[in-house]
Amino acid sequence: MSFADSYLGQLRALIGDRLVLMPGARIVIERADGSILLQKRTDFGLWGLPGGNAEEGEGLETLVIREVLEETGLVVSDVEPFGFGCDPNYETFPSRAVLRTDVLHAPL
Repeated sequence: MSFADSYLGQLRALIGDRLVLMPGARIVIERADGSILLQKRTDFGLWGLPGGNAEEGEGLETLVIREVLEETGLVVSDVEPFGFGCDPNYETFPSRAVLRTDVLHAPL
């Protein structure tokens, strides 16, 4: 899905560059040996956890399962919430969206 077709993209078309609060999720995917999957982000060029913004009507578990498939090609299940973050100093993206992030966990 393109950014323009996403819920945030459609919202941006309506409100311009005003700050917006968005629900989202990231996931810690852990192998049996304790290794954690990181991916290089295309927006910042930094390494981070897979995840993204919710689409309209989408629950966090569905969101994170969809994002992992889109971003890594992996299929995860049995995801389990265990934390959240919402500090605008760390969670504000180039699109001026402040992400309220729930963090989930899944074994790989």
